[in-house]
Amino acid sequence: MNGTLGRHFLDPIAAVRPFLFVRLLYLLLAVDLWVNFVGRGPSYGADGFNVAHFAWLDAIGPMPTASLYAGMMVLISFGALAVAIVDQNRPLMIMVCALFTYAWAMSRLDNYQHHYFLSLVLFLSIFLPKVTAADAVRTTPEGGKGKPAGVVAWAYAVIGVQVAILYLYAAISKMDSRWIAGAVVGNLSSTTDTPSTQAVPLLGAMLGEKVWPVLSVVTIILELLLVAGYALAVRRDRSDSRWWAGAMWLCWLMAMGMHVGIELFHLRIGLFSYYMIALACVFLLPAGVLLPVARWMAGLSAAVTRWLERGTGQSVHWRIWIIVAIVCAIALPVIIINLDLPYTTAGLIAAGVLSLALFTYAAVQGRRIEACGYVLVTALYLALATGFTLGTNLRSDIHLSMAQYSQLGGDYERAISQYEAARKFRVKIGGPDQNLFAVRLAVNLGDAHQLAGRTKEAEALFKQAIVLDPANVGARMNLAGLHLAQGRPADAAELFIQVIELEPAHAVARYNLGVILLTNRRLAPAIAQFEAAVAADPGLVEAHNNLANAHIMSRNHAAAVAPLRQVLKYQPDSIDALNNLAIILSTTTDPKLRDMDEALRLAQRAVQLSQRKQVDILGTLVSIYSALGRHDEAQALLDEMAILRQR
Repeated sequence: MNGTLGRHFLDPIAAVRPFLFVRLLYLLLAVDLWVNFVGRGPSYGADGFNVAHFAWLDAIGPMPTASLYAGMMVLISFGALAVAIVDQNRPLMIMVCALFTYAWAMSRLDNYQHHYFLSLVLFLSIFLPKVTAADAVRTTPEGGKGKPAGVVAWAYAVIGVQVAILYLYAAISKMDSRWIAGAVVGNLSSTTDTPSTQAVPLLGAMLGEKVWPVLSVVTIILELLLVAGYALAVRRDRSDSRWWAGAMWLCWLMAMGMHVGIELFHLRIGLFSYYMIALACVFLLPAGVLLPVARWMAGLSAAVTRWLERGTGQSVHWRIWIIVAIVCAIALPVIIINLDLPYTTAGLIAAGVLSLALFTYAAVQGRRIEACGYVLVTALYLALATGFTLGTNLRSDIHLSMAQYSQLGGDYERAISQYEAARKFRVKIGGPDQNLFAVRLAVNLGDAHQLAGRTKEAEALFKQAIVLDPANVGARMNLAGLHLAQGRPADAAELFIQVIELEPAHAVARYNLGVILLTNRRLAPAIAQFEAAVAADPGLVEAHNNLANAHIMSRNHAAAVAPLRQVLKYQPDSIDALNNLAIILSTTTDPKLRDMDEALRLAQRAVQLSQRKQVDILGTLVSIYSALGRHDEAQALLDEMAILRQR
């Protein structure tokens, strides 16, 4: 390639850049997989249904399972850590890229577009030149000053273009009214459907929701500026222009400001901001700023190498390293499996086998130092996996997800044991999150006990949730439902009233309270509750139906017409609604409502749907036939009703 385009991709860049890029990328990936991926395992394979990102994967791939997914995450994480610490082993990098890409592509349960970008970057990183720590810190004399040694890395330039495309796409996709209004940013910063104003730690809630539109527009502007910055970032090492250096510093500040801000505002996008911060530092900072980091890494590498050389120079020491390699490979799955981390068994065994394979291959090639490096990586990975298992809520979250799927599947006993495991393994972190988990667990566990027929245990757990969170609506609704099932409507009514006080637009609570009032023939307050329920949720058919029944019981038949029509709007084949509306339209004395033709159609439809087996439905049609003077048809139906009564 010649000309400007060729120079853009093929002119040398500072060797320290691809060196740090590979190490940071794969180290972040190794951690990210434990933080954000392994715990998603229980979602895969639930109900035996799946849709892959590509149709051909559905045709040739196995049904994703929790073990397949979590196992791949564990194996990929180990491979990524080995690349980051020991060597840019290209076959290992290919394995990491291929498995990671397959892991997100095999199911749309993973819908993060960031993972597509990561696959692209992992693929391109395979073609980066292999740069050792010593090469990364080497400098060449130029003008009396040491200049970082250069290396040709066309893949590095392509990665810069990919990052520019990412920012361009992100900016364009944000140019819609909802983003510019701030709704999307507000929702991303909240754990609920309502934009959070508490997630502004530096600005505070005093700005209210006005901050979101400003941040949304600023984000678009920054992303458009970063498009140019990354597309031209490879010129960072090829120009001595102060203007150019200043522009790159400005791009770095913009990138850092945006992605550090994303973390401060708690936007829920995993570790993606950390990847972008690493990219910003590698691509946009001067090589001279990166060199001290590389020198520290080179010094650490040299110290470890010298220590390993002393331990591998003698045959007896080498035999000890072989034993340690085997022990670490076996300990990796054994220890974590005994810590009860579900779904990871296959991946841990595969990681242990991969560890031995890497050690053996390097040893056979005569690269004993590299072989020992893989042993150290295995030990480090064992510590990493153990730390995440014991020091985070990974196990607890997995068991919680497993319990919810077991409960949905009707296996209540298993769900209860898994909820208990989630509680057992919960790391005490304190604060509102800990209390939120305790409330959520009490409600879910109470639900499972109730479904399993243990009402006493369920009641105690629902009450515990209310004590922990006096404003909790879900626990009150569950406890009220339990009271109804136990034949304690008065206790249930009291809880429904509390829910309505906390959440006046709670349609289900108002409906249930209305049913209790209607059962006790307190018609006026029941009607008020049903009207409030349908106002809050017009699609709540049961509330419309009971509102009509309450009006009928109050002998206000005209008022029952509108709710009955609403029932038929949502459920055209409701036999009771068809029959009741037919009765009202055929018997009312109000000329504006009386409609014998419609009443006849409704009654005939009700008779058809009831398969002519309900005497009261046939009786409605008899009355209409008689009112219309169709006495023969009425008599035939009376005969039919007589036969039904004799059965």
